[in-house]
Amino acid sequence: MVDLQLRILVAVPRSGSTLLMRIACEAPSCAVTSRLVAQGNYYSNTSFTPDYSIFSPSFSHAVFRQAMKKGCSTLISKEEFGHDTKKGECDYVIIPTEEAYERTKPAFLFRDPIRVYDSWKRVGWTDIEGLVTAYTTLHLMHMTHPNTHAIIYEELIAKPEQTVRALCKHWDIGFCESMLSFEHSFRDFLYNSKREERIYTVENPLGLFDTVQESTSIEAQPAHNLISVGEIEHLELTIGKRYIDTYSRRSSKMTTHHSNEAANFVLCLRSKTWFSFDLDDTLHEFRKASSAATETSLTFISYLHPASSLEELKTTYARILADKTSQAFTNGKTSTEYRKERFASLLEAHNITVTTSFLDKLAMLYKQGLKQTLQLKAGALHLLQFLKSRAKKVMIISEGPLDAQEWTMELLGLTPFVDVLVTSNDMGLSKVDGLFGAVLAKHKIREDDMVFIGDNAVRDTEAARAAGIEAVLYAEGSNCRLKSGEASINSLLKIKHLIDDSEGAT
Repeated sequence: MVDLQLRILVAVPRSGSTLLMRIACEAPSCAVTSRLVAQGNYYSNTSFTPDYSIFSPSFSHAVFRQAMKKGCSTLISKEEFGHDTKKGECDYVIIPTEEAYERTKPAFLFRDPIRVYDSWKRVGWTDIEGLVTAYTTLHLMHMTHPNTHAIIYEELIAKPEQTVRALCKHWDIGFCESMLSFEHSFRDFLYNSKREERIYTVENPLGLFDTVQESTSIEAQPAHNLISVGEIEHLELTIGKRYIDTYSRRSSKMTTHHSNEAANFVLCLRSKTWFSFDLDDTLHEFRKASSAATETSLTFISYLHPASSLEELKTTYARILADKTSQAFTNGKTSTEYRKERFASLLEAHNITVTTSFLDKLAMLYKQGLKQTLQLKAGALHLLQFLKSRAKKVMIISEGPLDAQEWTMELLGLTPFVDVLVTSNDMGLSKVDGLFGAVLAKHKIREDDMVFIGDNAVRDTEAARAAGIEAVLYAEGSNCRLKSGEASINSLLKIKHLIDDSEGAT
């Protein structure tokens, strides 16, 4: 009989736990199973009741016998919370005793709550409070017990070998190169019942396992972009700091196979005096608002001149817009002048008579459309308020007409929180042509005393880094990356969490 050690992986659903099951399944010494605690009493109780029989030292559970029969020395069980608060599965006790913690060396999987809930919504799970409860319980279990290990999903994607090696070391199992590629299928897992096997291998409800089944290696998955601004803010303000603290704390405790890059990035941000931002599509939803405003104006043109369809006008205008904005508004015109110029080119392209009154009307319709649809990005106001409360300086560095940026800031309530507004229009330089360096010189700011957050990799983060400024890419739908020189976030409130040094702060 082979000596068998039990290891537990704890997670919330849709956080990458099935991916980790596949990774562990590649180790020849490991047998992998799931939900023994959650589903062990499925047939014997009318309400949800955890089954703790796997923690019995007698190894009498049927799955133990299957693992030992295969000659495995380690059995790994994935234990997840549920997704529905009403069922009582979001905050139950998974590991019942201190002795069980010591014996099973649990690992806790943390993924950005924004990405988790986005995945929940894709499969129709909408109990956001269930996620808040489950994530809070997960975090408290990890923080209040020794001998545990945190796995950050985003680090697993970015640095798979280092992350898997660290987990293997914690679990006392040997690392093998095959753990980074998938050769085994779900049928190699051990199931606690025929029902569980049917769920994983036949039914696959809601396509829950499609992503992992179709993958041949550890790779990032695209976002579904299903979360509202309100949902993002709620998740960030309730459990977002727990994620960020675990991410940075995990980095600071890494083994020799890891660096302290996340923890060092946190220290870097906290040392900055100046927090600078792009405005359009970083602090507010410019593309959506501009698209809606443009359609209002073009619809008016098409109504008066039906020979030019709305779709034809859109196609022509897109070409004109790309050409007219290529100089990044560096020639000092007002926003109204720029807009009238573009509309005049559009009308001429469609052989429509250009008059001053018609251009005035189109520019007015566009501005009205902007006013009706402009919306702050999730957490923008919370972040700026927090920065000012910490005596930080806030600067906007934007490519656009000065008057338009001032109008937008006032309309959205940002003006009281901004110390300096700089535009390419005012400075006569684009971001890629030296605007960042000129800003530092004009305002006598050291390059190492500023961080810049923007949504464009080339014009924002690369240009800022070229001037020696720490830069963070704001990329909604991306994985969070906490590394100086490569940092990215998908929610502005993550900046708040990163520089807030109070424990458990929201």
